[in-house]
Amino acid sequence: MLFKLSHNGEAPSPFKHISKRIVPDRAIMGISGGIFIGFVLNVIASQFNHSASDLFVIVFSSSVLPGMIPWFVILLAELRFRRNNKDKMTTHPFKLPLYPFSNYFAFAMLLVIVLFMFINPDTRISVIVGALVLVVATVVYLIRHKGEFKKN
Repeated sequence: MLFKLSHNGEAPSPFKHISKRIVPDRAIMGISGGIFIGFVLNVIASQFNHSASDLFVIVFSSSVLPGMIPWFVILLAELRFRRNNKDKMTTHPFKLPLYPFSNYFAFAMLLVIVLFMFINPDTRISVIVGALVLVVATVVYLIRHKGEFKKN
């Protein structure tokens, strides 16, 4: 991601570098360095304030809900694609096994994860904040793209 951002001019240009093995080594080291700094800060902060040791749980759990959104979209997109393209599915090379039950099962398991994160007092605030951010982002998107949607 850092490599791509640097190519778009949204991150420093040294992260554009690719090694002779075609690996974005500087971007990988930059991200790894950021993770390491976060780890060190978490360890240091937890020595002075016990509640700071929960920082990792808060940061990690706040990324879980937004990280699940693509999976929800993929599952729903496959359901819709297969429903609308039944003729193409006989030769389609990528079919999710046990369709549509596997889609519904995966969707249910994602919801169970969110539910248990909400029940857990350590991750509840992160789920609430993540949900609010998603609602606000959706509303902003719908307002900015009003009139661009066609009904199927």
